[in-house]
Amino acid sequence: MRVERYPDAQSFLDRALPFLMASEAANHLLIGICSSLVSNPDLYGTQPYLAICWDSRIDSLAGVAIMTPPHNVIVSLGEGQGSGVIGALVDDLLDPGPPRFSVPGVLGANLASQAFAESWQAKTGQAFRLTLAERIYKLEQVRPVEGVSGRLRRATVEDRDLLIHWMLGFGQDAFQAEQSLRQAEQTVDRRLNDPDSEFYFWLDPEPVSLVGYTGPTPNGMRVGPVYTPPEHRRHGYAAACTAAVSRLLLDSGRAFCFLFTDLDNPTTNHIYPMVGYEPVVDFAEYKIAGG
Repeated sequence: MRVERYPDAQSFLDRALPFLMASEAANHLLIGICSSLVSNPDLYGTQPYLAICWDSRIDSLAGVAIMTPPHNVIVSLGEGQGSGVIGALVDDLLDPGPPRFSVPGVLGANLASQAFAESWQAKTGQAFRLTLAERIYKLEQVRPVEGVSGRLRRATVEDRDLLIHWMLGFGQDAFQAEQSLRQAEQTVDRRLNDPDSEFYFWLDPEPVSLVGYTGPTPNGMRVGPVYTPPEHRRHGYAAACTAAVSRLLLDSGRAFCFLFTDLDNPTTNHIYPMVGYEPVVDFAEYKIAGG
């Protein structure tokens, strides 16, 4: 196995996109992050890790990994590939030569992410733990949501304070962890300044739910976050807002919408199929001790 690093998202996508597009839904997060980096190379304010693992025996692409520090490394393997690719990517990330990357965790399809975490522990002694079990859903046609009062409105910079407040709530709900005010501010400001990203409120008549989108792929867009404050829940607002934003994206020319759900949250895994989302693949996030 041979690992090659790429200096920028465009050169990475030039080589990796055909591989990633073989399963656009499963790889939408990888594609979307790289697409955003092509539009704005300084989007995350750090040097990204962009790597392709080649199977030297047949000179074919066997797997990829990307990371935008301080976020997790994201891995994707070719069909039939396994420990050889994962081991090569781990070795490359542990290479002492510059630039050095600290790996806080890994995200990917269940088997790939677990194999990475196990390989990392074997080579470094750093323990890992499963922190999130997720499912990717894909929508091609919106199912109408009936009987929910309200309407959709695009968020603007004037809504920044409310967006930050709700992003803090979303972080607590989605990841069961406190998100710093600075992290929430950075996320909101990055989204508000990204031409491929938007936030939308559901109004009844004041804002009662929030849905965003970001990370374009050639045919789709990733929907998220989806957040309704506790005092406005159980009225159908999240379903109505998700359906409206998804329809807006399809009407704009996107063929698909994608989103992640937490498998431990029965509410979201009920809402999205009701709107028209169908399951694609299960993902796992592992945090690495000391990463």
